[in-house]
Amino acid sequence: MGESSLSHKLKNSVELYCILEGYGIMHIDDENQEVQPGQIIYILANSKQYIENVGNVDLKFLCIVNPTWKDEELV
Repeated sequence: MGESSLSHKLKNSVELYCILEGYGIMHIDDENQEVQPGQIIYILANSKQYIENVGNVDLKFLCIVNPTWKDEELV
């Protein structure tokens, strides 16, 4: 609880977050949206984003990145 992923931006890859368990807030550029199990979040390339756990249990999600990112793609 209270932890978050690192804020990052990928130049050429899109990301898809599938929320499996827990509750959080998805931060994408200047927008913040609560997320819960069953939701899927699509993040366009070149969007600054991170996810934050705001529940009282672990936030579990699956993140799919396409195409696979490399360190040099991080902005």
